[in-house]
Amino acid sequence: KSSLLNTIIGDQKYFFHWNCPGGNFSRKFVDGLVELICYLPSGKESDSFSNAVIFLNLRGEAREHAMQVEFLKSVSFMMFVMILEENLDQSLLNFIQELSILRGGPVLVFPDFEHVRSLQNSSSLLKLIHERKITTFNVKNTNDDGIKSEIHRFISLKLSSSVTSEFCAISQFATLAKHVGIKVDEDDKECKEGYSLATNVIKILNSANLADAKAAMLPLQGPQLWQKWVSYDKASYQKPTQENVTVAYFNQTIELEKSHVRQSQHYYVKNFLTPLMKCFVNSLQIHNTSVRSYFLRWLKMFLDNRSRRMLSEYERINTKIQELRRKGESETSDSVKRLLCKLEEEHSTELTERSLGLEHFFRELGQMYEAVKHHTDRQHVVDYYPNIMVAILNQGYPVELMDGDASHVPI
Repeated sequence: KSSLLNTIIGDQKYFFHWNCPGGNFSRKFVDGLVELICYLPSGKESDSFSNAVIFLNLRGEAREHAMQVEFLKSVSFMMFVMILEENLDQSLLNFIQELSILRGGPVLVFPDFEHVRSLQNSSSLLKLIHERKITTFNVKNTNDDGIKSEIHRFISLKLSSSVTSEFCAISQFATLAKHVGIKVDEDDKECKEGYSLATNVIKILNSANLADAKAAMLPLQGPQLWQKWVSYDKASYQKPTQENVTVAYFNQTIELEKSHVRQSQHYYVKNFLTPLMKCFVNSLQIHNTSVRSYFLRWLKMFLDNRSRRMLSEYERINTKIQELRRKGESETSDSVKRLLCKLEEEHSTELTERSLGLEHFFRELGQMYEAVKHHTDRQHVVDYYPNIMVAILNQGYPVELMDGDASHVPI
């Protein structure tokens, strides 16, 4: 079953199966496990499916895992069931009848359907298949490509002939899982607390104008402060451009300018620390590491969703720019080309200014630390920031080395 699923999805080893290295050992822990694969098309002709499709794979005998089956019934458009001849009894008939409520119905896959037909106890099953018009597939005497093509065509046809309202969104899975008695993370106290903390950050972020939210709420890393400091730092490794300026004087001037930037950053931290960063820092300083981990997961998810909505808008703009470019190249119009250059520059700048991820919050945290430590050697709340970042790193969250916006490694 798992091997067949892999070939249908795209000839990759998504699900572990009997033909994998070590696959001949009997299962000890995974009976009742439901594995999930999200197939996301790339827009190419070679895609297995034209739309995003979720495949769920239940390990073991389905009738022994009623809770998992109820969950699969609640979220699935259609269910494929592998039928073995030794399972032909009344409980199997009852099981298949229960699956008939599915919008796409049950689909039965037989390793050898002709042999099942010849069995004396198969009459009730054959009658049920006929009455309910249940789709069946026979694996025997069909090569891998043949059965793959048959099932693939069947799924594609079913999906294309159905309306969106007939499908279940993955965001509904947690609610539906609770209805059948499955414990979900969203009900965990620590997860709820992390969710609440992340929601508070996002509420502050959403209260600002999208165009200047990053510049207004995370000012320390902007072009007037951190990026200016980076430009001075890079200049310190170059020779003076003016002939009458000594290297020592040039370096002293550069260091003075860098110090001015740090002083400006410190002034912001001391007097104008934004509510967004106050909320973020307070959330990070929570002592419960599980709550902090959930907080970062939720916040990253919220920020990614926000970025995806913004990027879809820019993809449409980019498509228009490309159309104009093709038109400009065909007509060799200088005015069109100048317009294109201007649009692309504005498009790139605005995309950088509006993009906001978890890494930008950590950059701002780093700049707060650098500004305060540059200004004073006395104990300060920022002294605890490196401990927080080490704890976050130990929990598996990556910390960037290269600041992409400033093209600098802040060591």
